[in-house]
Amino acid sequence: MDKEDVYEIINCLKSGLEREGFEKEEYEYVLQLKKYVRNNEAAEIIGSGDGFSVLFQLAFPDDIKRKKSIDAARCIFNTMLLYDGSRDIFIEKKDDRKENFDLIFVHTRILFLLTTQLGRAVIILKELGIFQVINDCLTYFETYLASNDSWSEQDLYTVQEYLKLLFNLIRHDDAQSLVNISPLIKLLNLSFTNSINQQFTFEIINCLLNLPIAAFFDQQHISETCVEQLLDILDTLLSSIDLENYSNDSPSSVNSDALIETRILSLVTFLRKILKYSTEDIRALLVSRLLPQSKDRENILGRGNTLSSKALRAITVPTPLVRESISWLLYELNHSNATEFINSIGFGYASGFLASQGIPFVSPDSKDFDAPHGINPITGQSLEAERMALSYLPEMTEEEKERDAERLFIMFQRLEKNSILSVKNPIRDAFESGKFLE
Repeated sequence: MDKEDVYEIINCLKSGLEREGFEKEEYEYVLQLKKYVRNNEAAEIIGSGDGFSVLFQLAFPDDIKRKKSIDAARCIFNTMLLYDGSRDIFIEKKDDRKENFDLIFVHTRILFLLTTQLGRAVIILKELGIFQVINDCLTYFETYLASNDSWSEQDLYTVQEYLKLLFNLIRHDDAQSLVNISPLIKLLNLSFTNSINQQFTFEIINCLLNLPIAAFFDQQHISETCVEQLLDILDTLLSSIDLENYSNDSPSSVNSDALIETRILSLVTFLRKILKYSTEDIRALLVSRLLPQSKDRENILGRGNTLSSKALRAITVPTPLVRESISWLLYELNHSNATEFINSIGFGYASGFLASQGIPFVSPDSKDFDAPHGINPITGQSLEAERMALSYLPEMTEEEKERDAERLFIMFQRLEKNSILSVKNPIRDAFESGKFLE
């Protein structure tokens, strides 16, 4: 990039603003500048001198100049993205702007960058009534999308940018009461009924995580249908990190996609918030989908293809945030009662979470433990199903016994080598004492 070219374009645009009949050349210069502004050095040149003021006049024009305003606004966005010093200049500029989806998209991205840092930008935006503008736009978007069978990508990207801006603004408690939550939840329901990218749904969820939702449990807002859709999304996401889908010999093949994990965390946190304020019907729905039911107890828990089985497998994944968030959800579905939690999902699944969180609990082998009738509290499986399974279990062959012994021997060797265990390897002890041959 030649710095002189950038300065020359800015000077041409500046002089062109002062004379008539410059529109066609002006547009060509803006397109050239748009190519340069992807470079940090060019962004600093534009953002710290006359270039930003010139772009501001072009980006927010009168009706005659609207044709080139979008590209100029995109230049402003890239400049502000790459050169922080230009953001203060933007705050000082004022102009009336007419809205269409292209312009709304670019203008919203500019406002979003202004809100990424705490400071006078956020204060000024609040004073200028940014929340009233956002509320009006959310209502408009909800009405517009509800009345259209198909949504363009630009429509969705525009609404998503507004949601990102809203998320930045409501991170502070004093702003949450200024948001009109109703159209936001209606947008959430709309996002389920159209074949669109999932990110739109999660931008809405991220906003709702920071907003009061207790007053919105009705058929138009957070209904059983809405919660069913959220649970279906969770089912799909958990399938993406499901250890059952991968070979035990290839742990590195497990999908550790950060985006999927972030979405699971957001969705589970939102479901916990819904549970906190839910109606009895919605609570019953969450329990029926997320906790093991009688049918699940016919087999070893966590082995099926239901959402509850996937949730149990998820609390064993090597990603602590996902593991803990789902464990908390299941614990709260059991009224935050340790014994009820153990009886529901089995001591094997529950004990690790309870111990790690410092939650006191009674072991199933204690006389004080209140075990459910007909259920093995360790595995969570019904005793009858366990007896049936054992009756059909074939006797191990000598080869199978030897393979199991070899696996145990290697496992203990590794544990001793890593100083995890200090006890003597029982398999080696059996070999040395001659008991193994017996």
